Amino acid sequence: MGVTGSRLVGLATDSSDIDFVLYGRPSFERGRDALRDAVESGLLPEIDTGMWRRIFRKRTPELTFAEFVLHRKENGTAGQWGQIL
Repeated sequence: MGVTGSRLVGLATDSSDIDFVLYGRPSFERGRDALRDAVESGLLPEIDTGMWRRIFRKRTPELTFAEFVLHRKENGTAGQWGQIL
């Protein structure tokens, strides 16, 4: 497991997200399952609409907001801790 994104290159701010990297399919699947289990058990909250909008604006995808959220939820690789994604 590793960390990438703004934290890796020293550009993170207090509001930056944390981008984890899991190497290999088995590790990825275990990590995704652990994240799903943490949300389902209440250990981590589901991502709220306000946070989804914040993520959407940051990424500026060529999708509608609804398509973006649907895709990310199906992907199962995003979680929220407090106000940090």
